Amino acid sequence: VAEACESDGTLVGYRPAIGIIHNITRDHAELPSLRAQFTRFARQCRRLFVNAACPEAKALGQALGAVPYRVDDAGVAHLPTRTLALTVPQPGRHNLENAAAAALGALAIGVDAATVQALLARFPGVARRFEVIGTTAGGIRVVGPRDRGIPAGELGAVTRAGNPFLKEGKFVDAYLAIALAARAASVLAPRAQPV
Repeated sequence: VAEACESDGTLVGYRPAIGIIHNITRDHAELPSLRAQFTRFARQCRRLFVNAACPEAKALGQALGAVPYRVDDAGVAHLPTRTLALTVPQPGRHNLENAAAAALGALAIGVDAATVQALLARFPGVARRFEVIGTTAGGIRVVGPRDRGIPAGELGAVTRAGNPFLKEGKFVDAYLAIALAARAASVLAPRAQPV
């Protein structure tokens, strides 16, 4: 299992038995360049699944006969041969979509659904991106990135979060405030001049 990234162009070097295109966004390059890379990668996969929630991935998948998957607002993954309720500890719809992609890969190699669900429910998440910073006196959990390299797509994804961690939308506000401050710091810091 490997997560491939298009940022350095090595994505086209993979020839997987099972390929999953989760999203195609402008985080690392412009869309024409990305479309070429992902098309080449897709043609090198023996089996290809695409996230139907990503318009670019869906279009590529339709053109090449890939099998789509998606997650609905209730956290149910609609996979090629079944549905699977997802419970993940990380907030945000994009984490539900990540879990659906992981579940799809595991099911495709023969892991049973109950094991997939149990393991996803215990997955601690990726450090740096969604760490609990603290909890306010009002019980709102503040979660934020520990790094400055926040892809723009992640900021958009978190605003569409459909996860039980949201409490009247306040989680999103807290996350975005932290994420935007980190983004601004990463952009402005190199240009700062001593006063």
